[in-house]
Amino acid sequence: MVFGLGVVGVSGYPTLVWFSFVGAAVTTVIVYLLGASGRGGASPVRLALVGAAISASLSGLIAEGRG
Repeated sequence: MVFGLGVVGVSGYPTLVWFSFVGAAVTTVIVYLLGASGRGGASPVRLALVGAAISASLSGLIAEGRG
């Protein structure tokens, strides 16, 4: 949504919903790829930790843009 609102300038709710779905799908793929890399494959704990790290990183980027 941040990309749709801030960069593209989308203002309609249906379009924002689609940007949200695409962003969630891209983030899911990134979390899985990072969580599955390395020795041991994708475990639930590793996926949760990678997801938390990406969430914190993206939240920091969004908060930095507001300040």
